[in-house]
Amino acid sequence: MRSGVRCSVRRENMPHSWIIPFVALLGFILCGDTLAETAETLDFLPFPEEGAENAYSFSEANMRLPVFYVEPEDTFIVKNSAITLTCSAAPASQLLFKCNGNVLKDKQHTTLENIDNDGVQHVTVSIEVSRNDVEEYFGLDGYWCECLAWSLAGSTKSRRATINVAYLRKSFKREPFPTEAEVDSTVELQCLPPAGNPLPEVFWLKDGDLIDVAREPSLIISSEGSLIISQVRLSDAGNFTCGAQNIARRLISETAELIVFVNGGWSSWGQWSGCNSKCGRGVQRRTRTCTEPVALNGGRQCRGDALQKSDCTTMCPVNGAWTMWSSWSTCSPDCRQHRRRTCTNPGPANGGKSCRGEDLSTQNCTADLCREHTEAIVFDNNGKDLILYIGLGAAVLVFIAVVVLIICCLRRKARQEFDEERAVGSTKLSKSGYMPANTAVLSYEPDLTKNALRKNNDFNYNEKPKEGAGGAALTGILKNTDRHVTIATPYADSAEKLPESSSRSSLSLRSRTPSGVSDSRPTSGVLQFAVPANVDPADIQIENVSASGARLCLPECGVVLTIPRDAVLEDEVPVYLAICRDDRDRPPLSDKETLLSPVVFCGPPGLSFKKPVIVEFKHCANVKLDNWTLSVLHSDSQPDDPMNWQRLVTLGEENIATPVYTQVDSGQVFLMTDYLSRFALVGQSIPEAKATKMLRFAVFVPQNYTSMDYNVRVYILEDTQDALEGVKRLEKKLGGKMADKPKFLHFQDTGEDLCLSIHDLMPGWHSKLQANYQEIPFSHVWSCKQYNLHCAFTLEPVSIDTVMEKLSCKFHVYQKGQGGQRRVLTVHSDLVKNAAESPSATPRKPKLGSTAVVTSLSSSSPLDTTTQLFRLPACTRVKLCAALDLPNSRGNDWRLLASRMGVDRYINYFATKPSPTESILDLWEARHREAGALAEFTEILRRMGREDVFRMLEDDLGSWL
Repeated sequence: MRSGVRCSVRRENMPHSWIIPFVALLGFILCGDTLAETAETLDFLPFPEEGAENAYSFSEANMRLPVFYVEPEDTFIVKNSAITLTCSAAPASQLLFKCNGNVLKDKQHTTLENIDNDGVQHVTVSIEVSRNDVEEYFGLDGYWCECLAWSLAGSTKSRRATINVAYLRKSFKREPFPTEAEVDSTVELQCLPPAGNPLPEVFWLKDGDLIDVAREPSLIISSEGSLIISQVRLSDAGNFTCGAQNIARRLISETAELIVFVNGGWSSWGQWSGCNSKCGRGVQRRTRTCTEPVALNGGRQCRGDALQKSDCTTMCPVNGAWTMWSSWSTCSPDCRQHRRRTCTNPGPANGGKSCRGEDLSTQNCTADLCREHTEAIVFDNNGKDLILYIGLGAAVLVFIAVVVLIICCLRRKARQEFDEERAVGSTKLSKSGYMPANTAVLSYEPDLTKNALRKNNDFNYNEKPKEGAGGAALTGILKNTDRHVTIATPYADSAEKLPESSSRSSLSLRSRTPSGVSDSRPTSGVLQFAVPANVDPADIQIENVSASGARLCLPECGVVLTIPRDAVLEDEVPVYLAICRDDRDRPPLSDKETLLSPVVFCGPPGLSFKKPVIVEFKHCANVKLDNWTLSVLHSDSQPDDPMNWQRLVTLGEENIATPVYTQVDSGQVFLMTDYLSRFALVGQSIPEAKATKMLRFAVFVPQNYTSMDYNVRVYILEDTQDALEGVKRLEKKLGGKMADKPKFLHFQDTGEDLCLSIHDLMPGWHSKLQANYQEIPFSHVWSCKQYNLHCAFTLEPVSIDTVMEKLSCKFHVYQKGQGGQRRVLTVHSDLVKNAAESPSATPRKPKLGSTAVVTSLSSSSPLDTTTQLFRLPACTRVKLCAALDLPNSRGNDWRLLASRMGVDRYINYFATKPSPTESILDLWEARHREAGALAEFTEILRRMGREDVFRMLEDDLGSWL
C-alpha cells in the first residue's frame, strides 16, 4: 500500500481530451490500493487492481458515466430454489453487487465483458441469492441488492431490488360453509384466504370448474375474497370451493354446498263449481294448487287451504201450464175466427218444462160456406212484419242523429262560455289586488295543487281589492264557508324568467379553480353547453372539473356535489349543479307519497365517472321515529325535455345491482352515484304507522303601506333550506319583508287538515272576509304539487276615515287533532316608519336573454371556502386503503370502519368497489366538514384497535392530531 498519498480525482474543469487518460491512469497507479480497501464503505465503485489498466480502453467513448441496460428486479424465492440477479452496464470497467450494505467479492460474481464496434465496453454481472441468505438477514427493510458500476468518468448504481421468500400458509382464515338460499335472493359465500407473500389471488370453483365472474354479471368476488351472488337462480345450486394461489403454492378450501330452494306459491282460485243440489240449499266449491311456483329443494309449502266452499241455493224447477182458452174472435173476411192461450199458469222457471201443444186455435166460422185463402193470408201477415221492421230501423237512425247533434251543440256552447268566463275572471282579478292582470283563472273551484300563474309578473301588495272579493286569498277553498276564494300564487321563481321562445338556453361561465386547490391554469376559457331554461341563474353553479376533484356548492340552498380525486374519465369536463323550482319539474306522486327534498339537477345528464360522486341535499322527514318508506327518484332527460321520473332505489330494498348508495342522516341526504341526473327524495308512511314531516311557516308583510288594504301572506313550506330561500327571493322581488322568524311544525300523516287563525288583531283593523279561521286540506299540504303554498289575508281599517299607523296581530297554525303543537307567528308593523324608509322606486333587475355570460363568480361564493377541498392527502389515502382493505382475523378492517362511521346500512355496496375503504373515505369527506372531523376520524381508528394506522396518520399529518 502506498501510504501518505492523498487520493482524489477532480472532474471539474477537465483539461483537453488527451490529458484525461493520463490523469486517470495516474490516479489509478497512486490510489488503486487505497480505494480497494474502502470499497465496502463507499457508495461508488473502487478502481480496479494494478495491471487492469491494460485491459480497459481509454477511448473517448468510455469517458462517460455508466448506464444500466439491465437492472436487478424485485423477486421472490420459491421453496429452496436460488434466484439469479443480473445487471448490465456500459461503458463500464467493472460491476459489483452490493447487498444489505456489503459489497460482494469478485468470486461471488459471474462476469461477462465485451467491447462493441464503437469501442464501448459492456459488462454483465450475475449473482445467486439463496433462501438461507434471505432468512439469515434480520434487517427491517428486508433483504435487498443493488448493482454498482464504474468507469473513468465516475460511478453509478442501479435501482434497489428486494428479495423475499414466497410462502402461502396452509389454513384458510375463513372457509365457506353450506348455505341455503331462496331463489331471487342475495347470498354471500364467505372466504378469507390464508396469509401469504405475495398476497394470494382468490378464485372460486363450482362443481370443480373455475368460475369466470367476467361472464357472469350476477357473480362478484369482493375485495376480501367472498363470493356474492346478487340474484340466486336454480342453476346456481352446486358445490362451491374457494381457492387461493400465489407463486409459492395453490390451495383450495373445503367444499360448501349451496342449496337453492323455492317456496311454494298458490295459483289463482279456479271457477266455482255448480251447486251440488238440484233443488234447494247446497254447496259449491273452488280449488287452487300450490304450483306457482312448486316448492323445490325443501322450500316452504303453501300455507292456507287449497279448497274453498260456499253455501248456495238452487231454485227448484217449475213446469209450465196452459191458461184457459180465450173466447173466439169475430169472424174475419176469410171466414175464420181464432182463440189463444198462454203458458203462464204458471210459466216455466228454473229449468222447468214448457207447455206442450198449440197456443192458437183456428176454425171456420161459416160452416164451410166460404173458401179459404190461406196463401193470401200468409202473404199479408209477412208484409205487415216487414213494414214494422223498416219503421223501427228508421226511427233508431233518426234518434242517433239527433243525439250526436245535441252533443256537438253542447260542447261548442261550453267552450264559448269557458272562454268568456276566463276573460272576465282575468279582468276581475287584475283589479282585486291578488293577481296580475294577465293571469288566467279557472271558472270552477280552484285547486291548491296547481299554479294559477304562468308568467313572472310583479305582485303589488297594496292594490285595493274589488268589493266582495273577500279579505283572505287562500290557495284553495275555505271549508268553513260556502264561498270560493281567489287563487293567489305568484310564480315560484324569484329571478326573471328566460324567454319561453327558446327551448333551451346556453349558459357561459369561465372555468374556475375550487377553493383550497392550487391551479395555475389560465381561466380565459369559456364553457358553452345547454342548461335548463327554467332554472334561475342564481341557482346554478358550473365548474371545469379535472382529476384533482371539485366541490360544487349552492350554500343558500344547502346543496353540494363532491367529485373525488381521479373520478373524471377525461382531462377536464364541465359539470353543473342546479336547483329546479318549477312546478313542472316536480315528480308525479301517488296520494300516499310526499316530496321530502328539493329537486336537485346535476349535469350534464348521463355523465359517468370512474368512481362514485356524492350529491348532498336537505330533506324534511323526521327519520328518528323510523316510520318512513323512503325512495330516491331520478330523471335522466335532457334539460328541456319532458320529465321521465323513475324510482332509482327504495331504502331497505337494495340488492347487489343497485347503482347508488343512499345515506339518510337527520335533515340531510348523501347520495353516492356513478352518473349525473335529476334527484329527489320522496316517502310515505309504512303500514300501520303515521310518518311525520317537518313544515316551516313564514309570514311576510309589505315594505310600505300606501292603500287602505294591508296584505299579509303566510307560507307553508317544507323544512328545507332551499324552500325558504325561494320564498325570500320571491318576496324581495314583490316588495315584501319577513315579519317574524320562521316557525316549525311536525305535520303527521293522519289525514287531518292544517288550520290557520287570526288572534289578537289590533283594534281598528278587521279582516275583509270576516272569517278568522281557515283550513287547508290535508291532501294539498301532503301532496306537494306546487311550490310556495300560502294563504293571503287582506286586512283593512274599520273606518275608512281613520289613518292607521301601526298593525299587530298573531297567526296560529296547527294541524287538526294536534292542537298541542300550535305555532304562533307574530306581526308588529310600524306603517309610518316603513313608508318613510321604503325607497320611492325599486330598481328592476334586467331580464336575461337565452344566453347569460358571467365572467366572475367570486361574489356569489358558490364553493365551500371554510375548509380545504379534501382533508386527507392522496398519499395518506393510499396508505389507509392498503391497511384497511385487507381483511384480518380481528375484524377491524373496512367493515368495522363503516360500522363505526354509521354507513353500514347496506355494506355490500362498498364490497363491490375495487377499494371499499376509498369509497368510505369519499363519503366521510362529504359528510364531515366540521373543524374537528379529522380528530374524530383518528379517534375512530384508535377505538378500532388500529394503532398502526393511527401512528401512520400522525406521521403524515402531524402530532397535533
